[in-house]
Amino acid sequence: VTTAARPPTPGASGTVYALLDGERVVRVDEHAVAPIGRLEGDRGQSMVATADGLVIGAEGAHLLEFDLDRGEAIPIPAFDEVPGRDGWENPAGPSPDLRSLAVAPGGAWFAGVHVGGLWRSGDEGRSWTAAIPPGDDVHEVAAGEGGRVVVAAARGFGWSLTGGDTWTWSTDGLHGPYARAVTLDGDTAYVTASTGPSTTDGRLYRCRLGQPFE
Repeated sequence: VTTAARPPTPGASGTVYALLDGERVVRVDEHAVAPIGRLEGDRGQSMVATADGLVIGAEGAHLLEFDLDRGEAIPIPAFDEVPGRDGWENPAGPSPDLRSLAVAPGGAWFAGVHVGGLWRSGDEGRSWTAAIPPGDDVHEVAAGEGGRVVVAAARGFGWSLTGGDTWTWSTDGLHGPYARAVTLDGDTAYVTASTGPSTTDGRLYRCRLGQPFE
């Protein structure tokens, strides 16, 4: 199950959507789940809400825009044309994954590819620029107010205060550098870390951006 929430607007509450079994898109109501549509082709791996609908990351590192009114997924062709994608290689599967997406409050989109780096779009997916190279192996991305963007990666925790233009990296306070998941609450980040991809020693940490983890 992958979920995405559209924030509330004046006079209306927010809406929560879920991607079930990598193929079914549903709306989560108070006491029920309402089917919206189904993906055709590659299975979905990640999903995020935008001002206009949903964006879904699919197997093979493809991006889809999901039309909530029609219940259909429409490919975003510009992401299939980013430079260097022929060299993306997933050590855990036959094709690269697109398992992390984020939309900043200012509208920038971020797509994390395993393993193909972190990509940013400022025009709703029509063009993309590289924000973090593939070698840093980004596992998850989250975005917040004030240009804050954070990532969990194989090399540790990375954060940007410039909307992804510049990055700072840290493992200060972590028992291991392999960060797998991250979320952001204001200027506080919550991160899971371990000693490697096959470890049994994973722990949860938090920090203020720029401060050691606890």
